[in-house]
Amino acid sequence: MNKKHQNTLEAIFKTPTLSNLVWKDCEKLLISLGAEITEGEGSRVRIALNRVRAVFHRPHPKKR
Repeated sequence: MNKKHQNTLEAIFKTPTLSNLVWKDCEKLLISLGAEITEGEGSRVRIALNRVRAVFHRPHPKKR
């Protein structure tokens, strides 16, 4: 795990949770920990790590 991954992990568990977390950084952190990430239908993302599976919805892009 590099420094960027460490910073992302700290930001996830910070109270209150920061609103400027970037989803791609979270995915990269999970991959560095050995997670398998697969695309589901629509914005669904399946994540498997240490025999635990979860399904998340990837955030939609913000309008600027």
